[in-house]
Amino acid sequence: MEIQLWTKGEEAEFFRTYLKRVKPEKLFYYLKEEDLYYAYYPKSYKGKKTTLQSRNTLIGEYTEEWVWKLLSKVIEDGSKDPQFKELFKDRNLSVIKHLVCEELGLGSESPADIAIIRSDKVDKNKMNSKDILLIFEVKMSIVWNWSYSSKTNELECKGDFTEHQGNPSLLRSDSMLKAIGKSLSIRLKTAEKSPIPIIVLGNTPITEHYAEMVDKFKEKGIIQGFYSLNPSVVKGLQSANDVAHSKGRKEGYIIKTEHEGFLTVESYEDFKNRVLTLMKDFVENKSVFLSCLIDKVVLGRIIEKASKEENYEKMAEVFVELLQDGE
Repeated sequence: MEIQLWTKGEEAEFFRTYLKRVKPEKLFYYLKEEDLYYAYYPKSYKGKKTTLQSRNTLIGEYTEEWVWKLLSKVIEDGSKDPQFKELFKDRNLSVIKHLVCEELGLGSESPADIAIIRSDKVDKNKMNSKDILLIFEVKMSIVWNWSYSSKTNELECKGDFTEHQGNPSLLRSDSMLKAIGKSLSIRLKTAEKSPIPIIVLGNTPITEHYAEMVDKFKEKGIIQGFYSLNPSVVKGLQSANDVAHSKGRKEGYIIKTEHEGFLTVESYEDFKNRVLTLMKDFVENKSVFLSCLIDKVVLGRIIEKASKEENYEKMAEVFVELLQDGE
């Protein structure tokens, strides 16, 4: 049976799972005029709006568990693949959630969402950077719009992200900036060491605004990629080149950037090979990252200035500004 990436069916399963545990008001907006609950306000809705915060924790919990299972399958299958024999030689790779590593500035209040480590025998309370092969930040959310009737218990898909008023996953600026800021914080701690690869996982395209930026982050070795694990939602969207060359367009969705700083993963096999190849190159020291791609003095000053900001989001904003200005 072919392993699926993120789909409408997975979102429906999220709602069905949590509707057994919490009230609909924790998961949906209620539209009184229709006597229906909605995951997002429809594009046509003009009435009073509220902010739904309670779902964020639940979808974060669900998607992190989903990614953990997906990566565990990647490790299981990779261990049987001859082309990755050396990666698994003398290593019992393991996937863990909420990685704490004080050496990388990842404390218990701000851990890495998920990481692949060298061995399941490592003491998770005494993790150090040499034990870590790959770090993932998970920025996934509800992509499609859904309606729910508490009377009939019926859940119905009402369209994709272009048909509601929300900005899910990597379409949210704060999600992008927080991921960038956290990655910068980790890079600050590993600038003099072999930098651990970092991947940001989402389930939407990105906007034109971030296209050049994510390629630059990949080029400089700060983040090895932003991946969308939702190939099914991009059907019918314009390609990256079409969007980039559309004049006067207010809203363009990018499914892959020129240098693959952002890309939409096409299948489980595609994802598996990218993850395993990235780790293989890392352990074989084939990958050239941050310190070799920009003058160390300039880089040091940029990171030093950005690291003084009070949170990840502000740190990312300052870093991007300084990088674009050449300091």
